[in-house]
Amino acid sequence: MKKVLCWLIILACWGSLELISAENEKSKPDGIEDYEATKANQEADTWCRDEENDELEPLPINYKENYLLYTVSDSVDNRLDRELKFQISVQSRLFEKRWAPIVFYTQKSFWQVFDDREQDNGSRSSSSFREHNFNPGFYFNFNINKNLLMNLGYEHESNGEEDTTHDIYNTHPGRTINRSTNRLFVEGSINFSKAWDLYVKGIMWFALSEDNSDIGDYYGSWEARIRYNYRTKNKTGGYVSIWARKKAIQIDLVFRCYLNWYFQYWNGYGESLIDYDVPIVKHGFGALMFF
Repeated sequence: MKKVLCWLIILACWGSLELISAENEKSKPDGIEDYEATKANQEADTWCRDEENDELEPLPINYKENYLLYTVSDSVDNRLDRELKFQISVQSRLFEKRWAPIVFYTQKSFWQVFDDREQDNGSRSSSSFREHNFNPGFYFNFNINKNLLMNLGYEHESNGEEDTTHDIYNTHPGRTINRSTNRLFVEGSINFSKAWDLYVKGIMWFALSEDNSDIGDYYGSWEARIRYNYRTKNKTGGYVSIWARKKAIQIDLVFRCYLNWYFQYWNGYGESLIDYDVPIVKHGFGALMFF
């Protein structure tokens, strides 16, 4: 029954995505090339100044990707290798001034929805969420020119757990599961053409939880991503990107066919905060949504 309910939820979400995509198609301006690639570029690094009117262009609601994925990973103790992973990420200006900070919030969740294993006490697992990562912050945007953008900001990330070792999905028995980080960052985006762009982020860690004080050894002090946006003759499109940091790599493939289909490959440390020092290989497939 749980599995049936799960797939009904997935189908409902994808149906909503299809309606949203259809509305976006209706509102597409004529004569604009690479529409899907333009939508794919609507992240924190893509709002800019209207040179002719000296006005602020609308800020995309998306900060990072918003998606729902069915994922399969290599074996990890105390958890199933199959789960649902989803991310919600939004941003907004505090007020309509060019120098105003932009606030954002990202939440990434991992749901062991297929876990109905029998426990030691004879009961069945409740298909719990094993981890949530909460990531609020703010940044200031600086436009060098239309092809070179830079942000300076602060972000917090934690999993909202108390200092406890009671967790059926804990990969570190006997250790607390509280994870918390704070960091300052500078990030830049360079658009080489309509098809290629490069993103680089520098990080300074501070005020770390004692339970993950060595997180910088696994995450490093930098992130980078290169992306290729493409468009086919039948007006579908998407992008391919490679993102990396010190001990992890992620490859994304997005293609549009009624929905924004999304394939994600992860290999390395720190897919979630609870696993910041655990290497994981994971494949995911699902849908990506643009607001």
